[in-house]
Amino acid sequence: MAAGFVPNMSYVQKFAAILAMPYAVLTIFLVYNTSRFLFYRFVYGQRDIKEHLRNAAASVSIALMLMFLFYLFTARTLLGIWECAPAKPDDGKRCVHQLLAEHDRLQQRRVH
Repeated sequence: MAAGFVPNMSYVQKFAAILAMPYAVLTIFLVYNTSRFLFYRFVYGQRDIKEHLRNAAASVSIALMLMFLFYLFTARTLLGIWECAPAKPDDGKRCVHQLLAEHDRLQQRRVH
């Protein structure tokens, strides 16, 4: 979420919103497919369940792809809590990206 987009949200509210996004998308997906099934069943009189499953295949694949992307986003958010935790024993660096930057510099020295 952009900082200027939702200025009055605390960190806990943003964290909860990020964790709730996959459930919201899954709920919307289930409501959409259920209403679509009922519409085709009662308005068009489609009695064959195989026909509905054939039509729902595209939306199922999109939902699976979105769930995978939300998994990555949620995992990054959850693991970000420990990003700036101090190491034991303390090495003077607080954040993981500082350690990675030092590791990259060492790798560059070895290559050149």
